Amino acid sequence: MNVEFNTNKKKQMKFINKKTFFLLITVIMTISCTEVIDMELPEGEERLVVEANILWEKNTTGNEQEVKLSLTTPYYNVNERKPVTDATVIIINTTINETYNFTQDENGSYKTTTFQPNANHDYLIRITYKGEIYEGAERLMMVPEIQDISQSKSEGQDDEVLEVKFFYQDAPDEENYYLTGFKTERDLFTTFDLTKDEFINGNLIKETWEKIDDTDTSENEELKKDDVVSIVHQGISEQYYVYMNILINQYNSGQGGSPFQAIPVKLKGNIVNVTNKDNYCHGYFNVSEVSKAVYTVQ
Repeated sequence: MNVEFNTNKKKQMKFINKKTFFLLITVIMTISCTEVIDMELPEGEERLVVEANILWEKNTTGNEQEVKLSLTTPYYNVNERKPVTDATVIIINTTINETYNFTQDENGSYKTTTFQPNANHDYLIRITYKGEIYEGAERLMMVPEIQDISQSKSEGQDDEVLEVKFFYQDAPDEENYYLTGFKTERDLFTTFDLTKDEFINGNLIKETWEKIDDTDTSENEELKKDDVVSIVHQGISEQYYVYMNILINQYNSGQGGSPFQAIPVKLKGNIVNVTNKDNYCHGYFNVSEVSKAVYTVQ
């Protein structure tokens, strides 16, 4: 008589026990190894931050303008803002020697209703803060009118994605630089594009903007029907073109560029502390004519 013993059940139980033990040890190790480390980063010296973007929209007087002043904040305090409310702000048209006083409104916002923009005139901003004087100079650059806004799918990086395009006539026999901002109602931030007429001087220039889906977040970024696109097109100086080019490249590299890209540097604008050059500020003083338009995607 042959007798057979079924040992499969015992083997299975031993396997389950080992697996459960290994899982338990893994969980304990994971929990025990979790530790919150508070890193103290050097805050650095507080510096003045200047937002002085003086824009003269076509077919308006341009008399209402605003300059914002604040102080730098620690790296992790992204939601904190330190407004400067005890400064003096003036802008001088040095071409005709006319001064415009800005009055502190609230939260570091300095405003005027008497500004007079003049094409190709030179302007100087002067900020007095804590006994020191900051100055920056720019020329008010003109911009061509936005023409013929439309949409297509054939002229962007992806021929299956909608893009918005517009045209403008570049002025001949002169160097011109342009900054164009695009934004939909769904966007938190404006997308900027730079253009110089080095090889297209005097031509009818086309600007095209498309939005590609964000593969990292799976968010639908593409332009779609009924999206309202706001376009702000402005003429800028060569030095502002260089400044914005560096700023945009640094922002793009921070969004996941190549690991071999250059490390961002401290970007200084055109505003200088004439009292104490070591105590520099951040920001830029820009004066531009702008052409604005709104387009609804069909």
